[in-house]
Amino acid sequence: MSGEGSKPATGDGGRLERQELFISYSHKDRAYLERLWIHLHPLETQYGLQRWDDSRLQPGDLWLEEIEKALQRAQVALLLVSPDFLASAFIQRKELPPLFEAAKKDGLKILWVPLLPSSWKRFRQIEQYQAVIPVERTLAEMDAVERDRALVAITDQIHDLFERIQEQRLASQQAAEAEASAQRQEAEQKLLELERKRQAEEKERLDRLKAESEAGAEVERLRLEAERLRGEAERSRAEVERLAQEKQEWQRKATSISEPLPSRSDLSRRQGPSLISIGTKQAWLLQQDGNPWQKREEVITVTGYREELADGIAITMLRIPEGEFLMGSPEQEAKRMGSEGPQHQVKLRSFFLGQTPVTQ
Repeated sequence: MSGEGSKPATGDGGRLERQELFISYSHKDRAYLERLWIHLHPLETQYGLQRWDDSRLQPGDLWLEEIEKALQRAQVALLLVSPDFLASAFIQRKELPPLFEAAKKDGLKILWVPLLPSSWKRFRQIEQYQAVIPVERTLAEMDAVERDRALVAITDQIHDLFERIQEQRLASQQAAEAEASAQRQEAEQKLLELERKRQAEEKERLDRLKAESEAGAEVERLRLEAERLRGEAERSRAEVERLAQEKQEWQRKATSISEPLPSRSDLSRRQGPSLISIGTKQAWLLQQDGNPWQKREEVITVTGYREELADGIAITMLRIPEGEFLMGSPEQEAKRMGSEGPQHQVKLRSFFLGQTPVTQ
């Protein structure tokens, strides 16, 4: 509860927070009010209870405006009901309507005390609230001791009511704080989820950029590889053309040196040595199942002639029969050199070749 003269506290939505005991009475019943003050004083000094009645008005205050503010701050309203109270036009028009309205909307607690015998039953809005003391005997009908006992009971009920209100307010505040905490945790969870989603999207973006970069690098690598292969293909084509030219040159040379073998009649008509049969040997290597390679020699006879070069010096020329063979090595051969290809068929006519090397 705020102290006297402080600004009214506000609750949710800027609405004034009700925190005071508002006492509504007729000025003709002021003696009962003053006696009630005495019993309420310990609650004010020890428990911080704030009460308001028009005795709080100071000279120069706008009394109607101050009463309206006090009505807005009231948490509990105590009605001191008497004939003068019920007859007061100001109370009926200015004080009671806003109190009853606040009881419906804001939960204002209304208590009432029968001071003197009156026709309070005719006022349905007052009748619906429970009196704080039995209505059979009013305060005016009690002696001084009984009256003080009744005022003590009223004070105790006001004290208990404020404590319950405070507990309810604390429970409501705790519930509001728990709800706010839950909402805050939910908001934090949503923020975490949004952050995870943002991180996942960022990772996906970076992965996509990385994949695009790698794809670009692969495209560049393939382009360079294609250029290298084109260069190799161009070099291979040039090499093939060169080898083809070499082949044509070799074929041309082979054709030019492959002269027709003279016949026997031609040789007999020529001046020179005549053909003879020459015996020689040829070795063969054969493989048999389960046995190592075996060497076998076979005697063969070839045709040739001997040419006298000088006294006691002659060379033996052997006839090589016509035929054809595959020149060059295959491309798949290990350690193959480029000059060994391409492979091609060579066809030769018959010619003579010296049997032994010429060393001089």
